[in-house]
Amino acid sequence: MEEVKAKKPSELKSKVSEEKKPIGRYHISQDKEKNKWRVKLAGSDKVIKLFNTQKEAIEYVKNLTGNNERGFVVHSKKGKIRKI
Repeated sequence: MEEVKAKKPSELKSKVSEEKKPIGRYHISQDKEKNKWRVKLAGSDKVIKLFNTQKEAIEYVKNLTGNNERGFVVHSKKGKIRKI
């Protein structure tokens, strides 16, 4: 029978760290057709929620990101990145 050696903690890799994938940022931008501010995840076409003002959208995303490590990007009315 083959002897199995116990590994030192420094030699072990955490399953959790191996399974973690990069998490996208939230984007806040204006929906000109609806005259609303939308919240979406980077790379997604799905709108999470619409707001009447940019400030409301920012507050909503701040509450979402308080519970995880996602950041957010705010776009100006012209679509340029205003704040990261």
